[in-house]
Amino acid sequence: TTEIYTLSLHDALPIWEKMHSFIKPSKLGDLHAFCSYCNCDIKVSHGGKNDITHHVKSDKHKKAERSVKGTAGLSSHFIQGDLLSKVSD
Repeated sequence: TTEIYTLSLHDALPIWEKMHSFIKPSKLGDLHAFCSYCNCDIKVSHGGKNDITHHVKSDKHKKAERSVKGTAGLSSHFIQGDLLSKVSD
């Protein structure tokens, strides 16, 4: 017997957050999720996880993801505050 479990959108969001680090709770409520890469709210009331999957495949998200991941590596090219004070001493 196959049992089908239906999660409310409120209960599903923590699962989506674990799957995608850029998904956060939306200020618009449980019918939306927030994409921190794109800085936008995604309506998830119709398709739930499929709405997020659709967003992730969008050109807007792909471009934002490349930008975020490209700038994440830049910190290795700069001296951190603690190291800077040691260098200048």
